Amino acid sequence: MNPDFTTFQEFRKRYPIQFADKGAWLGSGTYGKVFKVEDQVETEWVAVKISEYRRNEAKSLRAEVELAQKVPRHANIARYDACYRLETDTGVSDFAIMKYYADGNLADLLKHQKLSDKELRDIVKGILEGLKHLHQQRIVHRDFKPANILISRGFDGRYVPKIADFGLSKLVSQDEIESSDFDLSDGRGTPSYKAPEQIEGGRVSFNLDLWAFGVILYEMLTGEKPFSVGSHSSEPTLRREIERKIITAQLPERLFALPEPYQSIVRRCLVKDIRTRVRKAEELLVMLDEPIKKSPLIKPIQPVTQSVPTDITDVYEKPKETKLEVPTDVYQPNVVVPTTKKQPKTSNWALWGGAGTVVVVLMSLFFLKKEDAKQDSESQTNEQPTQLPERKNAKIPAKVEVIPAKNKPEKRKSEPLNENKTNEVVLAPTNNDEAERRIKQQKLEEENRLKEQAALKRQQIQKEYDELIERGMTTITASNNKGAAIQNFKQANDLANSNDVATAKGMNAYATYVAKGDRIFANEEYEGAKAWYRVAQAIRNTEEIRRKIKECDTNL
Repeated sequence: MNPDFTTFQEFRKRYPIQFADKGAWLGSGTYGKVFKVEDQVETEWVAVKISEYRRNEAKSLRAEVELAQKVPRHANIARYDACYRLETDTGVSDFAIMKYYADGNLADLLKHQKLSDKELRDIVKGILEGLKHLHQQRIVHRDFKPANILISRGFDGRYVPKIADFGLSKLVSQDEIESSDFDLSDGRGTPSYKAPEQIEGGRVSFNLDLWAFGVILYEMLTGEKPFSVGSHSSEPTLRREIERKIITAQLPERLFALPEPYQSIVRRCLVKDIRTRVRKAEELLVMLDEPIKKSPLIKPIQPVTQSVPTDITDVYEKPKETKLEVPTDVYQPNVVVPTTKKQPKTSNWALWGGAGTVVVVLMSLFFLKKEDAKQDSESQTNEQPTQLPERKNAKIPAKVEVIPAKNKPEKRKSEPLNENKTNEVVLAPTNNDEAERRIKQQKLEEENRLKEQAALKRQQIQKEYDELIERGMTTITASNNKGAAIQNFKQANDLANSNDVATAKGMNAYATYVAKGDRIFANEEYEGAKAWYRVAQAIRNTEEIRRKIKECDTNL
């Protein structure tokens, strides 16, 4: 039975907290800091979580403990033993007592130890069993990360993960359970483990925690987060880049080298659409219990590279052999010889025709020779110059016919020259190719110039958006002038709706003003809450904020 402390002095007698001892400090959670303290009655170490209580805030450490105590006991859920609200010298604070775990949390374990296959499997299965139990009790964790998974030891020395820190957890009503998704996202949570719907302020489901589990499992296997960025930028810029990667669900290439079944589990978790993402932890437990294939890690590029040389050799060797064999078979004598029976008759006709041709040629040569002899005799008897005029028919046409015969070869020789000239003309379009190349180069330069202009314009729009959000927040901080701030926020919202800009700064401001409205609403000051909801609505007009404004109007 837990004692009932009435003063902080009584509490401190049993739990002497050493605030100045750095070794006593264990870390911090959503609501407060955690210290290692020795219980003077049980003489054992315990963890004491301390959080200052603010009356105007709806959430508190005691509310977190009360929610955690509604969950039936489970091996993979950390429990609070008790929580006390006590007045101290500096104000009122909540003090929660829970068991101390010497191995710390999963984040500490991953930093200092490399897990074996069995240890990895035990932890993964324990986490999924814990999530399954939470979701069956209608609780969404919403801040699931390695630091919120405590590590215990079983009697056999195996690691036993225990889900802790329910500061941002929500108990879903029965009406919301009946719908596949519900309004619980307020943008809060740890950036690297947020799901896209948390960043965008959309409707969520229980598989919000399964997205975070996929991030944790990837980190356990690789030692790095799947949506990490360089550390050279400022914290707001880093947050914005991380959230941009998460929203687009850009999975790292290293994911495809993970062994099964872990690769498939991570891929089922890191899906942007909550309706296609894995819905229940039970599905992942089934995948985990499937037989593990003893195949090497998946490397899609390597098998292609190895198979290419063999394929190329086969392709180019076989056609060469075919080309050599086919002509040989066609033109071998023993293949050509077999013919039809009509072939001898065809050969006789060819012989008779050839003989006739020879006879005709010989007779022609005989008559031509005789004619030439006759001409020679006539030319010898008529050599006197005085008789030249009478030789009108001295076979001059025969000599004239010889002249064109000599010119014919010259014409045939000139034809190749004309062909060479034609070939030279064909080579002339080289200048056109050069012109086309220059045109393409100019087009490419123009495209690059336009891209640079577009990128510069996006940077200018992004800067303008961030400045408008910053200006509105400064206006509220300096003068609480909500009207002027709303004008700045509306301009920023118009830019976001018409351009591709990162809205992380706006989402942070949105979450801040919604939280302020919630605190005032909890105190039943509905007019003041509505004013803050209107400010948030100017930044992002979500279904959640419209519902809150409607609730204020209903209560006024």
